[in-house]
Amino acid sequence: MGVSSNCFGYISGSENYSGKAYLLNKTIKLIGATLVTPIKRENSKKKEELNKILASDSTRTIVVPSWKDIYDLKAMKQLYEKHWAVIIANEFKLEKALPPCSGMYPFRDDHPVMAHAMRNRTKMERSVLGRQYENVKSNQNKRNLEESVAATKHAKDLVEAFFEISKEHNTLSKVKICKIANDEKNLRTRKTNKAPKGNPILDRNFKRFLKQAGQEIAWATWEQEFKEQNSKET
Repeated sequence: MGVSSNCFGYISGSENYSGKAYLLNKTIKLIGATLVTPIKRENSKKKEELNKILASDSTRTIVVPSWKDIYDLKAMKQLYEKHWAVIIANEFKLEKALPPCSGMYPFRDDHPVMAHAMRNRTKMERSVLGRQYENVKSNQNKRNLEESVAATKHAKDLVEAFFEISKEHNTLSKVKICKIANDEKNLRTRKTNKAPKGNPILDRNFKRFLKQAGQEIAWATWEQEFKEQNSKET
């Protein structure tokens, strides 16, 4: 059974050669993974081996006994860029905290790789994993909601600001400004799942929005002045 690219998850097992270690080895063979043993900071030979694997063009699945063993940020960046299926056996204890990885599969029985490993776990262990997954999902939903609310508030503030400008010239309607602001809100929430401060995509969209709104106000103002000038001449 193969593993799709950009797949992150865990395989259960144990450091000593018990049933769990056998299960881990069996699962590794099942998915055709390349096992990379823990890399100590002082062990340059192991680091060279990892770098060779990273430099290889062929797609591989790397199973690392602990998330913290990939301490080299440059190596981790290469893994992300190549969209490799990195399966972390977090010291073979699934109850530990999730690694900071946005593309990671949650702890689920229906995960193609996890199904085999999870089948032999106790009901209590599985319920713990289920709760962890629900917590992660709940937190993500909460963040998405907060970002959406922030984006909506931002759009409303822009509407009010531009409406004040347009009132002076009696030109651009509030409906038109609402549409522009709503488009901006959609850009913020659709194109970026997370909208942190200093996001380059978000900043670029915001500048584009300001430019567009400014041009429309300028055009509407000029059009109004042109009409007034014509009415005076006639």
